[in-house]
Amino acid sequence: MHIPMEPISNPAEARPGKGVLVSGSSRVDIERQLGEELTELPSVSGASSHMGSLFTTDSEGMRVVFQILKKRGHFFVDNLTTNKTVTKKIAGEVGLKCLFRDVFIDNDLNRDSILQQLEKAEIIARKKGLAIAVGHPHPETISALQDWIPKAKAGGITFVRISELLMKEK
Repeated sequence: MHIPMEPISNPAEARPGKGVLVSGSSRVDIERQLGEELTELPSVSGASSHMGSLFTTDSEGMRVVFQILKKRGHFFVDNLTTNKTVTKKIAGEVGLKCLFRDVFIDNDLNRDSILQQLEKAEIIARKKGLAIAVGHPHPETISALQDWIPKAKAGGITFVRISELLMKEK
């Protein structure tokens, strides 16, 4: 589940979405908002940050989010929208499984750019044994993936869900 979180830029301009978690919010407000979203999607096994360059720097806010996710047996993927994120530290304190994206594949919707980012993900996967690539359901992204995935599979790349990746870590 993509959790909309407050960006550094003006949220009204960035449009992070309905139910955006805002830094400095009370525990009660965060619990209510995130609880509603998780109730709407009962089959999710984990969450990631949508935008969130400001919220993921808020230790108290992230602690509340991580406590809720841990209680439900979920994991978190930080999309690393800022290098000031506190997610690694807070996840360690809470005992929540937390992973970090390696590559954004579609910041630029140009097909060649998307394919370059996918190649970058493949290089990282070969080097460290895995890569987490994040993209969006844009037509350009889907088209590039439809062409790239068969080639990557033929080249020995295996695709797994994050939850499967975490199970292999145990």
